[in-house]
Amino acid sequence: MSGWAIRSQDLRVAHAVGAESKPLSSRRREYLARKRAPPGLNEGTKREEVKKEIPVKSLINVVLHTFIYMFKNHIRRSVFVCVSVALLAGCLSFLLNSPSAFASEETDLLLQINQLQALIQNLESKLNAQATAQVSATVASPPPSPPSPTGIWVSKAKVATLPTSGAPWTYLKSQADATCPTLNLADLTNYTDQCAAAKALVFARLGTASYRATVEALIQQVASYTNSTFLSQGGRCLELGRNVGQYAIAADLIDLKNHNSALDAAFRKKLVEMLNWTTNQNGTLMQCSTAQPTNWGTQALHSRVAIDLYVGNSVAGYSGVNDLATAANIFRGYLGDWNAYHGFDWAHLENGSWGFAATSWYQDRREGKTVASATKPTPIAALGTTIVCQPGWDNWGSNHLNLCKPGTAFDLSGRVFDLYRGGHFKLLPVALGAEGCIDNEGASMAGLYNGPCYTDYAVTAMQGYIATAEMLYQAGYDSYDWSNQAIRRSVEFSKRMADTYNTSWWSQFQHGGWAAWIGYLVNARYGLALPVSGTARATGNGTMGWTDWTTTGDIPYRKSRLAFESLRWPHGVECLRWKSKKIFELSDYAKFECGECGNY
Repeated sequence: MSGWAIRSQDLRVAHAVGAESKPLSSRRREYLARKRAPPGLNEGTKREEVKKEIPVKSLINVVLHTFIYMFKNHIRRSVFVCVSVALLAGCLSFLLNSPSAFASEETDLLLQINQLQALIQNLESKLNAQATAQVSATVASPPPSPPSPTGIWVSKAKVATLPTSGAPWTYLKSQADATCPTLNLADLTNYTDQCAAAKALVFARLGTASYRATVEALIQQVASYTNSTFLSQGGRCLELGRNVGQYAIAADLIDLKNHNSALDAAFRKKLVEMLNWTTNQNGTLMQCSTAQPTNWGTQALHSRVAIDLYVGNSVAGYSGVNDLATAANIFRGYLGDWNAYHGFDWAHLENGSWGFAATSWYQDRREGKTVASATKPTPIAALGTTIVCQPGWDNWGSNHLNLCKPGTAFDLSGRVFDLYRGGHFKLLPVALGAEGCIDNEGASMAGLYNGPCYTDYAVTAMQGYIATAEMLYQAGYDSYDWSNQAIRRSVEFSKRMADTYNTSWWSQFQHGGWAAWIGYLVNARYGLALPVSGTARATGNGTMGWTDWTTTGDIPYRKSRLAFESLRWPHGVECLRWKSKKIFELSDYAKFECGECGNY
């Protein structure tokens, strides 16, 4: 061998074993490059391909890892797409400009590119699905299906912490110690259901067996009650709706299911039957709660919700869980969410004997439209709803103030449909120096009224829908927040009527009136200071009572919700495990927890 050949061979061996070698001159490097290059490949091209071998593979890996990182870390969709397109375009452009890049690796690179394109399409479809779901939830968000409630009206754990002294307890105890009247589900003012609830509350607090025994005896009578008996006594949907719900609450408080399973099974079956009992007016409980935008509907709905919460899916052929979701949507419609539900029957009220009064109260922002023809009417007026005072509606009143100056808008926000039962909204002087209101037939009613005629019907409607709100709240729904806090607005509307016209509009909320329990409950849930006085007594005219005792120590709903949002989870009211925004109260620990977690 020549000396050149030997040196060249030694160089190749040295490179093969990783040995060090002397630096080569530029001429020597050029010569070796030309010698090793395949035919048809010039020196410049070879150098370019050597430079491109590693970047092509690296670029593919960088693109893949970038996509995975951005998707896992929830990078904003717009940024994600832009970066994706830019990286893919750069990669493809690079390859298109290098058609001869390593034929031996061409198949592997194309495979990686195809995988990359499939990944982008998959991620893009997922992002589109998520965006669609978010838009749908914004347009029409149904109420969540609640967790298993810790108590229909109040949890037994909470009752165990309530005081056994003070005026509220003393009154409740006196009612529980009294003899209950004869059961009559067809009697509008029958107090037996309230009496049963009082005894159940005291049992839950003290554990005295005699209270539970009396409640069981009353529930046995309910389980034996027949539809024919109810009809023969003249029972209507209104009476049934007002009288049934409290028995479900009482059964829950005495833990009837575990203490007397046979009676509990018969009682649950009877409750489901009652939902479809024939009545003498306005149909079954189901029909009445669905169609009536008045106190008839609210009372029926409150019993329907109580039955659903107590029965659940325990009775063959009936799903209380599914019906509760339906009832919650109906309730949202009553509060003002027209999109949630708007199947109420308005026309029969407008065309009936009370139509003259009804049409005066329920004009919306479009002056002159009546209830049936108005756009999206709701039983509780939406925020910002007004009625425009017209010439001739003036009433100077005893304080000589023009309360309805023509052209001014009267705020009807929170107005309850049943106000029309008091008469016409128009305000007219009755005689010289006298004030009055207009009854449902358009006749003047003289008296001490200073404004629209007062009616108890609005408060009667409140009893049904506020009882419904509380039960849904206990089950984990945000019922007190629905429709811009419609519950609060409706109660404050009554107070505004009392402040503007006459004190009768607030009289039942004070001095132990039969609506005092509403005032105590609303104050507790919203952290308000509405003037409520006397004990929250339960009466035959009422739906519930004793809220001055049962809400002792409660944190206002809005304050507790805000605290929950800021403290419970860093991502707001959402459980990281279940991705749920449903909550329920853990009274034992004075905190809130995820709804789904409550089932485990």
